[in-house]
Amino acid sequence: MDGSGESTVTALLDRMRVSGRGKTCGWTALDQRDVNFHPGELTIIAGRTGHGKTTVILNLLLHWLEKYPEERFILYSYEVPSESVFVKLISALTRKNGVNGWTYSDIRLWLQTGTAGARAKGSLQELQEAIDYVRANQNRIEVIYQPDWNVERLSQDARMRAVREGARPLGAIIVDYLQIVPPPAVQFENREHAVALTARMLKRLSVGLQTAIVSAAQISHEASRLLDRVPEGPFASEKVRRAIAARRPQLHHLREGGGEQEADLVMGILNYRADYQQAHDIEKVDYGTLGEDEASLFEVLVLKNRNGSLGLAALSFDSRTGFIRDRGLFER
Repeated sequence: MDGSGESTVTALLDRMRVSGRGKTCGWTALDQRDVNFHPGELTIIAGRTGHGKTTVILNLLLHWLEKYPEERFILYSYEVPSESVFVKLISALTRKNGVNGWTYSDIRLWLQTGTAGARAKGSLQELQEAIDYVRANQNRIEVIYQPDWNVERLSQDARMRAVREGARPLGAIIVDYLQIVPPPAVQFENREHAVALTARMLKRLSVGLQTAIVSAAQISHEASRLLDRVPEGPFASEKVRRAIAARRPQLHHLREGGGEQEADLVMGILNYRADYQQAHDIEKVDYGTLGEDEASLFEVLVLKNRNGSLGLAALSFDSRTGFIRDRGLFER
């Protein structure tokens, strides 16, 4: 390149041709909104505690393993140990490809004892097929559980893995989750500045490696406390459902250390079941007249999207297995 405008534009266009449209979500409601994960871009998936941030990124990983068979993916897990990550992947797969699916606890029991629990609903064939699939793709899934690594150590490791001789092309890097990745060892004015710098370094990593980086993020407790309360009443009541909908995450909820300024794509999640359970401190929900599809309502809100539109997508969340799907898909 000689620095001329023509050469620069040509190089940029060539780079776009190579990188393509970016990776899809696998959920029709979001793919139709041009929600894609592009090389050199940072995505933030944000939600309140217990709403399924890890579940979302693991479902994305399952989709990418199937959709992009020539690529490999790195997951830096700062909260969930590696063995638990694989149990969660297997659980979601048993529901994705099977009829009833296996829960996390039932899978652990079977792996440890070779027997199925009394409450297990899935077939052994479902479980075995899911295990076989993960085993067959083990060289494409790199799960690193090093909760003491700061963002500089993560970046160093990622660069080393990206250029490893003989390895498949790197499809994406996943980080779970932003606020618990230790920042660089420097002084900060406050916690928000530390998180912002961590996000900035992840963005630089995505540009340097020309790969998509997706990081989960937690909506701050301060922002959560400002949301309206969920009133007393059954889950199926219209009043309760409207109150939960009013608690949808917004972009400004991330501004207290959510790294949204560095991100090219920001999505917020709202798990209706989790919100109701947390609001009323209960373990089980009486769904009343609601069907399975309504009871498992899970919303993803596109809050920032430099390459497409904003808006809301309604999905279904299978709480037994952690599988997230388009609404209406194989409902029973």
